[in-house]
Amino acid sequence: MNYKAVLLKQWLDKAEIDLKVINILGRNKSAPASAIAFHCQQAIEKYLKAFLGFNEVAFTKTHDLSILLALCLQKERAFKILDRNIIADIKLYAVNPRYPGEEYEPSKKEINDYVKAVKQVKLLVVKLTK
Repeated sequence: MNYKAVLLKQWLDKAEIDLKVINILGRNKSAPASAIAFHCQQAIEKYLKAFLGFNEVAFTKTHDLSILLALCLQKERAFKILDRNIIADIKLYAVNPRYPGEEYEPSKKEINDYVKAVKQVKLLVVKLTK
């Protein structure tokens, strides 16, 4: 396996862990919505970084999904199908809600939108990296 394929697999494996956590938390009615949102953000970040790494696009160490998505769009116009507003909303869960004073519990609709976005990003990245 070449370096690009190994790197892709590593990023995808990490994203899949977040997706598993999303699914587990989603089945638990008492799970905090902010925890699900955090793992949605993490999964999308890793899927985008998988695409960028596979395509040898340099990126800085960032949790900002808008920056990562912009880099993906420069390489592949197919990323236009993603809802940039939802991606921008999800990026807020990377760091802030993990600290006191920054808590916010997203609505059920927001969580549904975030989980849908994770699945869209996953399908797109997997398709574009085959």
